[in-house]
Amino acid sequence: LRWSEGMVAIWDNFSTQHYAVNDYYGYRREMRRTAFSGYSISDYSPH
Repeated sequence: LRWSEGMVAIWDNFSTQHYAVNDYYGYRREMRRTAFSGYSISDYSPH
């Protein structure tokens, strides 16, 4: 998969680390945060 215009990336910050490398010279970098309400992660048990 290659990044192209119009693509959207969504990840769960609970289990993902992010490291922004400054390799996008000449391009605008845009990030938006979306929060969902509901059960907290401590209320979830997969077992």
